[in-house]
Amino acid sequence: MRIEGDIKEAVFLTRLTRFSALVSLEDKEEVVYLPNTGRIWQLLRPGTRVYVRKRDILGRQTKWDLPLFSLGTTLVWADPRAANAVIFEALTEGLLSQFRSFPFTYKEATFNGARFDFLLQNERQKYLLEVKSVALVKEGTALFPDAPAKRGARQLETLLQARKGGYQGGIIFVVQREDAHAFSPHKQLDARFCEVLERCIHAGIDIYAYKCKVTVGEIVLGEMIGILL
Repeated sequence: MRIEGDIKEAVFLTRLTRFSALVSLEDKEEVVYLPNTGRIWQLLRPGTRVYVRKRDILGRQTKWDLPLFSLGTTLVWADPRAANAVIFEALTEGLLSQFRSFPFTYKEATFNGARFDFLLQNERQKYLLEVKSVALVKEGTALFPDAPAKRGARQLETLLQARKGGYQGGIIFVVQREDAHAFSPHKQLDARFCEVLERCIHAGIDIYAYKCKVTVGEIVLGEMIGILL
């Protein structure tokens, strides 16, 4: 996925609110929109080199988004919206072999009041696919979630209901950085989410994890990585 718009290097100063941060941009302090509402403590360190993207949206108070962080030699794309975009791109281009039997892809499907990112369909089956954005990596292992995910656990419960109702289902964890070699549910942070995820696996729901290749101007789905439970 190409990143459109004016992108400039800046320095992270501090998080202001759940949705905003303060950066130093061209020697001036600038309030920017922070699209990631997670803790992302690994990224939000004063002095971190970041990249901001100009977004001229009518009625918005901030002119810049803060989606990209530099951790040494690793670039981390921390805007969760990009995970859906790269998966949609991969689905429509037929890059995910496990889903090629589903010729129809629809964005944002609902089941029992819960919203899922994609509905894949062929003549015989319906497949609910949920995408989770991952930004946290420790010692080569990507971890999700990085904050308690009560809504995420309820969503997985609904996916289990859909499975009992005849739907197929899957979850893709998109690690928006390149330095991960495996993925693991973050049990120490949210045991409840991880317990429901394990029940999903036992119920036949597919679990995948991919890392991404990230540059300043592009984020591309990379190779599948192993899952450690």
